[in-house]
Amino acid sequence: MKNKNFKSTFFDDVISRYGSHGNSRSIASSYNNYQNRDDRRQANAKDIKKMSNNVKALNKAVSELYFSDGEYANLSFRGITAIKVSFVFSDLRNCDFSNTILKNCDFTFANLKNSNFTGATISECLFRHSDIRNCNFTDTDISFCDFTGTHYDCRYS
Repeated sequence: MKNKNFKSTFFDDVISRYGSHGNSRSIASSYNNYQNRDDRRQANAKDIKKMSNNVKALNKAVSELYFSDGEYANLSFRGITAIKVSFVFSDLRNCDFSNTILKNCDFTFANLKNSNFTGATISECLFRHSDIRNCNFTDTDISFCDFTGTHYDCRYS
């Protein structure tokens, strides 16, 4: 059930984290993704960690869960296919996204510091205002992604 004050809570959260100078179009788009998360269950980091060696189970879990505003540092998503998954406001530090296929995913305001995207295929994903410092994008195919306002200092080739 959606919170009656969800919209104001979301924007209060954005303003408290990033100030009132954010791009209104990107914030509105992220709000829609953040709001739609109620159609899925919140992901549990312990369960994801248990599945990290079983790509088939992890693919199914990722497609049925949302990861917005959660703590998922140091997890392995290696080899998964994720389509239209929301990671808005998530803590994804030191995660392994190597050899993944990410399409239409939203990483807006996510903390992805030191994550590994080696060999991934990333298309039409939003990384707006996310922190991708020290990420590894070596041999990554990136197309039609939005990195507006992103904090970066990455490795890529």
